[in-house]
Amino acid sequence: MSLVRACVVALAPSLALALCGCSGEASDESTGLPVDDTSYMHAATDPCSDFYDYACGAWIEQHPTSPGETSNRFSNGDGRESTYFWQLLQDMTGTDAGLAAERDYYASCLRARQSTNPIDGTLAEQLTLARSLTAKQQLPSVLAKLHSAGVSALFRASTEVDSGDPEHYVVTLSDAGYSLPLAASYADPTLAAKYQAHMSALFELAQLNVSNPLVPDSAALFAFERAVAEATTDPVKRRDPVASYGPLSFEALGVALPGFDWNLYLSTRGVAPITHLVVRDNLVLPGLSQLLAATPLPILTQYLFWRVLEAHSWAVSLPLVSEEKAFHQGVVQGRAEAPPDEWVCLSATRDQFGFELAQQYVARFVSPTLKPAVADLVLRIRTAMRNNFTNASWLDEATRARAQEKLTQLVANIAYPDPWPSNTRSALPNNAAFLARLLAFRQADAARDARAVGGTVTRDVFLLSPDTTNAVYSWQLNSITIPVSILQNPFYREDRPAAFDLGALGSVIGHELTHGFDDQGRHFDGSGKLENWWSDAAATEFERRTQCLVDQYSSYEPAPGVHLDGALTLGENVADLGGLKLALAAFEQAPSKPAQGFSAEQQFFLAYAQMHCSSQSAEAATLSAATDPHSPDAFRVNGVVRNLPEFASAFSCTPGAALAPQERCQVW
Repeated sequence: MSLVRACVVALAPSLALALCGCSGEASDESTGLPVDDTSYMHAATDPCSDFYDYACGAWIEQHPTSPGETSNRFSNGDGRESTYFWQLLQDMTGTDAGLAAERDYYASCLRARQSTNPIDGTLAEQLTLARSLTAKQQLPSVLAKLHSAGVSALFRASTEVDSGDPEHYVVTLSDAGYSLPLAASYADPTLAAKYQAHMSALFELAQLNVSNPLVPDSAALFAFERAVAEATTDPVKRRDPVASYGPLSFEALGVALPGFDWNLYLSTRGVAPITHLVVRDNLVLPGLSQLLAATPLPILTQYLFWRVLEAHSWAVSLPLVSEEKAFHQGVVQGRAEAPPDEWVCLSATRDQFGFELAQQYVARFVSPTLKPAVADLVLRIRTAMRNNFTNASWLDEATRARAQEKLTQLVANIAYPDPWPSNTRSALPNNAAFLARLLAFRQADAARDARAVGGTVTRDVFLLSPDTTNAVYSWQLNSITIPVSILQNPFYREDRPAAFDLGALGSVIGHELTHGFDDQGRHFDGSGKLENWWSDAAATEFERRTQCLVDQYSSYEPAPGVHLDGALTLGENVADLGGLKLALAAFEQAPSKPAQGFSAEQQFFLAYAQMHCSSQSAEAATLSAATDPHSPDAFRVNGVVRNLPEFASAFSCTPGAALAPQERCQVW
């Protein structure tokens, strides 16, 4: 759904340097130079053969990655807000109003991760709760309490917008409760052996001072978790929003998973009685039912105990943190080094206090003209999309009218909310251990979500906290969120030529708008309802057009012998292509002067490419190809520009060149 994948950012030896981002950005801020930087480029590379290397080749050389790591400009931005937040949280003597909770939370995270105590008191309570399972009839109650504390086990029950009734929130069941990247990962014998050793190690570390330790049957425990993972559909099938939407009456739920007291589970979660809910197709209830019936109680108890350890060990003590790093970042991700504690705790604090920290950032750094300027840019991209629908000859009039209606209904949340939400986090416990506070936050969120079930949906809500360097589109809300943190280099700056802002941020906005009409978003109408508003002819033509992209991206190899799955990445590829095309249409209505020896058209495409400059290890590329719905950045650049004849014209490409093919893919 979002433009940029979640990635592990390669950190410089000095945390301060890492948080400041790339040194090349500083000159842009101080001198006002356009964002495309010739020092990033391999000018000798033919842009018509490999535009990504032409635009980013030197940057990649300047940012080598260790095994398992990825570094990219998109996630880092210019690092300004990260540096500010980090310094702000470290300043324990600062006088900024209302920041005591944030600073104390950050400091408590550092203390917890660096503690040599074998176990945290709150973790001990959670483990005791898991061990309290003495009969299968207790499972709904125990599981509900663990879920409210953020423990991923068996399944996930969340409060979400109902795709069949987008005016209301509904309980939604989906898959959860396993730690390896994919169900297929459990079939790797080497990884299986190391995972079982990891299980045994954490069990032992967490019970060093326990007189009656719970000794795991690692093989049986592994087999059970593997079965939980396999009670799901594969990532490509779950991308189908029609097939994955399973409205179910409460009575039918009891038939699908008999022997599980759903009334007890939901009441323990604080959910009032319900008549129906939604089951995502990636959660196969009959398979889960059979698994629970066939599994001995001791293995269920061990599984819950294990899931508590996996949920909380990163946050409680150095021995457990070290074991978690060694397995998940070392074995699974193949990383040579894990991020330092300061980075982890900064991220953890931003997760809980993102709005509060962003408010400080906006007050200090953001011009009051920024929000209206970006709103105008969004309007220009929307106008380009409206014109695109008008000129799409393959749409019949009825489908075209519904597309225009959906675009009209779209809500745009830009920069930051006005007014800002109240700081509810500061009212929760301070001066407690980190995990105790984290669980208090999670339980407060769980209680809020439980109360929302059946309530009316608010559409103009920020789905990302404003401190997030990203953007997102929501099907059910038919809304985009463009946080203030992305309104910086390399995406946007008010004082530079339009070519740069449109090539970068313009394409981001266009990307998110296009998600409303990609292979998933097209199944939702303007109100967010899952509804087929397409004629048969238009739907058939859309599928023909998208198959071109499936075939194109399936031919790419991010690592030797590793192919992308064009079906898995289809939605993001449609959005990348549509987004840049919309930005290009807006650019053509906003003349921009040449600079640095490049034409305005070349600047536009360079801004798009250099926004995606990244360096990725072979280990990270292999894992990403199996799990990430986004294509690697090289293909997000080359794979898109090859389909735009305007690119070939801008760089005078010879027809038939690699990025000027005779046959091009076009969806919107």
